Amino acid sequence: KEFEEFIEGYVLIGHNVAFDIGFLQGKGFTLPDTAFDTWKLATVLLPHESSHSLEILTKRLELSHSSKHRAGDDAEAVVHLLEHLLTVARTIPKEVLKEAVQIGEANAWPMAPLLAEVLEENSGQSGAEPHLDEPVSVKTTIVPPGTLEESLRALGRGQGEIDIATHAQKALEKGGSYMYETGAGTRRLSGVVLPLLRASSKGQRTLLLLPSSRALQEALEGPVAEVQSAVEGVSIATLDDQSSYICSARLAQWKTRADLTGDEVNVLLRIVLWQHELQDNRFVEIGLTGFEGRSEHGLSAEAATCGSEEHQKLHQACSWNQAIQKAAAAECVLATHSLFVEDARELIEPFSAVVVEEADGLYRFLTTRLTHRWDAERARRLITQADELLEEKSGLMEKIDLFFGLVGGEAEHQRDPGDESPMWSVRLDGVIIHSGTFWKVEKAAINLAEELERLRVNIVEKDVRGVSYELALLSDFLKSMFSREAQQDATREQGSTFIRWIEIREQESVAIVRAPIATDGLLFAGMWEQRDTIVVLGDILFEHRGEGTYLR
Repeated sequence: KEFEEFIEGYVLIGHNVAFDIGFLQGKGFTLPDTAFDTWKLATVLLPHESSHSLEILTKRLELSHSSKHRAGDDAEAVVHLLEHLLTVARTIPKEVLKEAVQIGEANAWPMAPLLAEVLEENSGQSGAEPHLDEPVSVKTTIVPPGTLEESLRALGRGQGEIDIATHAQKALEKGGSYMYETGAGTRRLSGVVLPLLRASSKGQRTLLLLPSSRALQEALEGPVAEVQSAVEGVSIATLDDQSSYICSARLAQWKTRADLTGDEVNVLLRIVLWQHELQDNRFVEIGLTGFEGRSEHGLSAEAATCGSEEHQKLHQACSWNQAIQKAAAAECVLATHSLFVEDARELIEPFSAVVVEEADGLYRFLTTRLTHRWDAERARRLITQADELLEEKSGLMEKIDLFFGLVGGEAEHQRDPGDESPMWSVRLDGVIIHSGTFWKVEKAAINLAEELERLRVNIVEKDVRGVSYELALLSDFLKSMFSREAQQDATREQGSTFIRWIEIREQESVAIVRAPIATDGLLFAGMWEQRDTIVVLGDILFEHRGEGTYLR
């Protein structure tokens, strides 16, 4: 009773306040309905931060926080953080903030009233629309002509970098398709740039560079321009506008919805404010983890569907297609960002050589066409929306449960250690279907895909929210799981290592291997019977000599 009287007339504020409220309610305390969470507010107003913990934020923002995890000090830190977040909110242009408030209010987002207050006092200024630059041809003459080693030494490169470049040049002379994993650092990455650009200038090869971070991409732009001195006439396209990796149609559709989950509202608001930040700084990252990362995948672009007639009807100007055209016009593409890496298969295929800083995570994207992430919650909600348009039950909810139940059983033993997410939320892109249950899952998927297509046809005339478009995506997704390309991704297990094959050209394949360097060379025996392939992992070269496989 004393506590209730103490807080009467005040609004509760906390960092991850739901935890504190749950604890107090469990002890019998009666609390007011309204509470503001600085953690949720920070995830939206500071979308580029990779962590929004109170300790890390106060340190990065240089806010007062003397003793961590002490109630009084934490409370004072929350006050300072709230003051900072409100200051950030006041700098947001009025139209951007207004859109965020409308999205929040439509989906009962708890922080919406706080942003609405800021909006009332915010005169704001309009910001310019982001745009994509056209590809340009960069020509320099600072490096004297000569051998590969002479050119690299003239650029101040060390012996290790020259060795890497020499390996790359020898591999290119043999022909074929290659993927290079260089390890961390711009020196190793730039070591393979010169031989690859030289090959591109002769019309023999094209090149795609995929640094794993924005900072690394920015650092690489200099070395790439430098080594172009020896390969005059090669054009470079830099895909550095991350908004290209968000599907314009889906983003527009999400903005009109009023049934988003809490995670989805947070993700949508963060993307809206993050796109505003991109206008001033093209290297601003958006940090998404856990369930938020899964929600974000529902907004990611995908080459096949974003180029479809259905997509163009929903949204005429598609930044994804502009990025595709920009990349197609250049011999060398410099790009990054996890969304792009996971959804750009159609863009990567035309390139004979792919250079990445780190292949971990890339293997899954390259070995499957399942570029859209679907979980049971999202699929069930889609069926509910379709049934409302149909004004009767379609009966598909049971088939959704059957399909995800089968896949969930397959995924149970494939979960990462410590992953406590419910199996209903299994992401289909990360599940390997074993041969014993393959036919069951295949039958359920094909059956469900056909039913979804019939449902789509029945509601398309009544649909004004894009539900039929999403049904088509889910149907195509299910069909693609068992296409010829997907079945060619046969997975062989040896210990804890997965070996998967991908098709880059009709007669050329490359193996991406996740294995420790000390792995016995016999692990690779048998690969060469199927394809004459060479795998370059940094400066480590796997070669086939006669009947054996050697590690050099």
